Amino acid sequence: MAFKISYYGINPCVRFSKDSTFQDLIDANTYLTTFSNYRFTEFEIWDFSLIDDMEIDESMVELATAVDLGASYENQNLKVAYVGHVKELEMLMSDYLEALKNTNWEIRLFEEFKDAEKWCTRNKPETSQNLFTWIDENVIITFGQTSSFDEISKINDFIHGLSTFDNMKFQIWDFSKTEKIHIDSEQLEIISELDKSVHHWNTQLKIALISDRESILEHFQEYARLMAEADWQVKIFSNLPEAMKWCNP
Repeated sequence: MAFKISYYGINPCVRFSKDSTFQDLIDANTYLTTFSNYRFTEFEIWDFSLIDDMEIDESMVELATAVDLGASYENQNLKVAYVGHVKELEMLMSDYLEALKNTNWEIRLFEEFKDAEKWCTRNKPETSQNLFTWIDENVIITFGQTSSFDEISKINDFIHGLSTFDNMKFQIWDFSKTEKIHIDSEQLEIISELDKSVHHWNTQLKIALISDRESILEHFQEYARLMAEADWQVKIFSNLPEAMKWCNP
């Protein structure tokens, strides 16, 4: 695969290698827009900075534009940042922007990745600055200073929609840097019900929850109680090394 996808929470960053083709862009775009969580995505970064030249066929541009026009009905408020110096990319942007001018998408072309990243993440609260770390098909989610029911629900929906979810062995939810989670008992029950509704797709999953803050531990204990009838193993830890040792002995 000539591209790699990393995430800011549930928001993707697609990085292309120097040998990537426009077909790779189409493949990546199709991959992202068919995710069940796509409607929750707030921004996308498409990084072409390693590419000096790209052969672009007009029919491919039309196809990519059609895919995004269709996707704009699914996700009506998306920010899309393109990064690179590819002349062909700059040329097609005018036609692309014209085609999507009647959508609510914000689309910009940047020369520097840091500028695209700043534009996409500006004015976003600390709750959105979580980090996904992947270990094969397994994931560690590291949260910022605060979190919320909405954020956790979006991440949960994203994980449930992954094609690798059936083979996932563990998830580590690391709230060790988090001071407060804005969530109540009813919302915790909603999350547990959603988890129980998908657990039959993967009955061997381990869920590790990390914090040493009393108010957050109370949420963890309530979630563990609600999940007691499911096949998943849920365990609470005070630090990441202990959680990793349990998840991946």
